[in-house]
Amino acid sequence: MESKKPYPAQNKTAVNIQRMAAACIMAAITCVVAPLSVPLPVSEVPVSFTQLVIYFSALILGMKSATLSYLLYLLLGAAGLPVFSGFQGGLHKLAGPTGGYLIAFILLAAVCGFAAQRWPGKRLPFSIAALCGLAIVYAAGTLWYASLTGIPLGATLLTAVVPFLPADIAKIILAVTCGFPLKKILNKAGVLPAA
Repeated sequence: MESKKPYPAQNKTAVNIQRMAAACIMAAITCVVAPLSVPLPVSEVPVSFTQLVIYFSALILGMKSATLSYLLYLLLGAAGLPVFSGFQGGLHKLAGPTGGYLIAFILLAAVCGFAAQRWPGKRLPFSIAALCGLAIVYAAGTLWYASLTGIPLGATLLTAVVPFLPADIAKIILAVTCGFPLKKILNKAGVLPAA
């Protein structure tokens, strides 16, 4: 008996469902990992693992799905679920001194996801994109933080950027080192949605 091939519309629907499911899974992983943070005595801003998940998400899912995944996480946190750093949640967290970083992470996901899609398997372009995205996060977060706290910009850079540089560079190295092999494994297993 001849097997029926799915129509193109069915294929497209299946891929869209797979993409949405992958974005939801990465959002759930973000919800688990992001609240884990390391407070620093010199700053109100803790060392968070949110960026690390965003890098992996961008590498694995690409721009649209990675950005959607982070937006889902952000909406869950804004709704009050304790998924932000320090197991906090709610709109007050987004409107607080660290809200600029949380919002700017949307651009980090988009920039890194674009690089992962545009240059698949290429570590250097992704690393450059991650550094550019990090610079955007630092700029937006620092300006937001300074405007809400009234702390001068120079002092804000010393407390909200400089102490985090080593850890943030380490996150990019870890993502590049482990993310590309992980994506190959997932591709081989056939569990990733089509780009």
